[in-house]
Amino acid sequence: MSESTCNTNLDIPVGMSNIYKELIASQLETTSIKWPQLDLQVPEVDFFLQSYSYPMAACPLVISGQNVHEFTQLAKGLVPIMCQSIKSFFGHDEALFAQYLEEPEWLLSMLHRNAIPEFERLCRYDVVVNQHEVKVIEVNSGCSLGGWQHDSFASLYESSFQDVAPHVSGQVVRKPVFEQQMLAMQKAISRKTLSSGKGDILFYIMGDLDSQETRSAMDFIKTCHKKANPQTAGRVLFFNDFSRLRVDQNTKQVFYDNHRIDALHLALPEGVTVPSHLMMQLCTCAMEGKLVLPDNPVLSLLGNKMLFAVLYEPKAWEALGKEFQAFITQYIPWTARLASPTVIRHTEVQPLEQILLAEKDNLVIKKAKSFMGRDVFIGRQMSQSDWQLQIDRVKNHEGWLVQEYCEPSVTSATDQYGTVKPFQMIWGVFDFGNAYGGAFVRGKEVSANTDGVINSACGAVEFIVFDEKPKRKLIKI
Repeated sequence: MSESTCNTNLDIPVGMSNIYKELIASQLETTSIKWPQLDLQVPEVDFFLQSYSYPMAACPLVISGQNVHEFTQLAKGLVPIMCQSIKSFFGHDEALFAQYLEEPEWLLSMLHRNAIPEFERLCRYDVVVNQHEVKVIEVNSGCSLGGWQHDSFASLYESSFQDVAPHVSGQVVRKPVFEQQMLAMQKAISRKTLSSGKGDILFYIMGDLDSQETRSAMDFIKTCHKKANPQTAGRVLFFNDFSRLRVDQNTKQVFYDNHRIDALHLALPEGVTVPSHLMMQLCTCAMEGKLVLPDNPVLSLLGNKMLFAVLYEPKAWEALGKEFQAFITQYIPWTARLASPTVIRHTEVQPLEQILLAEKDNLVIKKAKSFMGRDVFIGRQMSQSDWQLQIDRVKNHEGWLVQEYCEPSVTSATDQYGTVKPFQMIWGVFDFGNAYGGAFVRGKEVSANTDGVINSACGAVEFIVFDEKPKRKLIKI
């Protein structure tokens, strides 16, 4: 089915594949095969995910090579620019660094001594797609990235694809997110000067390691680890007690009981932290090339939303050069620190409070260190008086920023029951070790998106993402 024959009432943004257009158009035809409501209580789904908390859309999203290419450019380009901006703006001013970003002073000196290990980073970019524009509204960094759970549901969607295959003009493929994460960690281990040569990864898992749910999660991790690289000699180990971790102060090697560990995966639940003295020791091991630690403070810094304000600071901006400036203009919405009295907006120095009041409907106020859709205030969703109250409440406090609002395109998609409705979406684009690692999406029905916050914890539906399989080019002789 060509684009022109799709139902004219559908909203399909640029970047979605023709396959997706055909799938959604077919849902409106009474004679077509329908995507069923997803049943997770089946053996094909890992036991620990059969009670997944968030609703899954019945029909998957399918993106074109155009979007895959753009997401790949993001994965390779953004972090190096962020790192350069940190050094250009702060220099060696540890006091400014600590005040501006609310990070410890010693972290800046660590950044100057050691480059951010790009091949160890595990990031997810939260992206708004609006017709021809792709904008990154924040970065999440570390092992605690949601979205990988969809790997366990993929076979259910693939089975449904078999039913609709005769009705669409192409094939699909999917990047398994957790496998890509495991592959990135294995590659990072191989790049380190690790003497053990085994590539053993230790995973933190909270709770009883003998429960059925935990055993299921551990089996899932082991399977993904092996699928990522069937030739790996590395083992997967699990723990829930930090007191059993030990650092050899002479060799800077890390041990769990008597097992030498090459990498540590710390997907910590909210409220659980590594003891500070142990984390400092682990960071030292990582910086000396003896441990892969995606959650070390240097890499975790990438998840500080205030870094987007640094990108637009005049001192940092001028040091970037035209190529990097063009990248930032294309992908990053204007952002400023709310505690700054004046900022540059539309190439002019202006009082920030004046901008906040004059451009309410085009701005968002958010906290730099907050998650799951909390502490986000969208101007166009608030009255003038409520907006003013929010400004007055936080303007004199560090840790808050203002960002240009990026409105997501309306996308026709199915809800969890298979009904086609208009959604607004936030894309989660994974960057594992400097490479595109797949994507997942959260969406809210337009009629229900009253506060503008699109997050699974705030009532969004989740969408699994497939890529359109590239067609083989015929070679003419």
